[in-house]
Amino acid sequence: MNQLQQYIVLFWLLPVLVQIVLPLLLFALHLPKFVMGEKTDSIPAIPRVYIS
Repeated sequence: MNQLQQYIVLFWLLPVLVQIVLPLLLFALHLPKFVMGEKTDSIPAIPRVYIS
């Protein structure tokens, strides 16, 4: 497999990897709050910091 084919495969897999990794990353970031017992609503943590 030459360099060009590697780049083609990489760019083809990139959206798939993003769709898989991003939800897992968000879930992992919110997981400690659920473990600590804090009931969080659907609003993400970062915007809520600016609101309060």
